[in-house]
Amino acid sequence: IAGDTIVVSATVPTRAGYDFVTWKDQSGEEATAGANYVVRDGHYLLYAQWIAKSYTIVYDVNGGNSVAPTQANRTIGQIFSVATAPTKNGYDFEHWSDGTNNYNAGSDYQVGTANVVLQAIWTPKVYQISYNFNGGTGTPISTQNYTYGTGPAVLPASGPTRFEFNFLGWA
Repeated sequence: IAGDTIVVSATVPTRAGYDFVTWKDQSGEEATAGANYVVRDGHYLLYAQWIAKSYTIVYDVNGGNSVAPTQANRTIGQIFSVATAPTKNGYDFEHWSDGTNNYNAGSDYQVGTANVVLQAIWTPKVYQISYNFNGGTGTPISTQNYTYGTGPAVLPASGPTRFEFNFLGWA
């Protein structure tokens, strides 16, 4: 009823990804939570006013050789392109992970309601070790795979023979 004085609710509403700022009526007049408000024609509907929270975007290169990329803060619903792939000796970059989903370098990421940490995920490179007798003779030795980071490769203790030479090892 026009002319009545009411007390605006002191209960602060919540909304994921936003901070409550104030109440405004349909004419744009502010109404402070917990304060008196006079109802009148064109001044009777109160709308919550919100400001989007700012979330940080952090990259973790997870032992990579590259400096971690930087990304400006974003708000809920904003989309940004995920950084290019970092590098790491002996490893191939697989993707970035936020702990729940995986993202290829350059793909879109939509910000939700929390700070974002994107961690580089790596796969160790696999190398093939083959043996060249370098002029010697002997039973052929099969090629073996070596996965980077798994410790030293186990090489055969003996090797080929060659007239007037002693086998000293593999190089």
